Amino acid sequence: MYLEIHPDTARKRGIGDGDRVRIKSAVGSIEAIARYAPGTRPDTVVLPMEHGHWAWGRWAKGRLPGHSGEVTANQSDPISGLANYYTGMVTVEKA
Repeated sequence: MYLEIHPDTARKRGIGDGDRVRIKSAVGSIEAIARYAPGTRPDTVVLPMEHGHWAWGRWAKGRLPGHSGEVTANQSDPISGLANYYTGMVTVEKA
């Protein structure tokens, strides 16, 4: 799994393009590979929603564990009632 992060934001945290990072929220933490993404807002990080996994064994060899859902609160939008999986506060640090 990878994490898209603005290059300036990453450098301020000592994170290089391709470094392993730990993403933490009030819900949990996961690890990913940092990818510089200049088009990402400096106050925002992007995790792919559907590319994580929980599988182990030969098919998961060399992959990092986790899924973006492990750091995203399970809540609904207060107006529409739809799933609200697109926002949350996290911290990112070099692993």
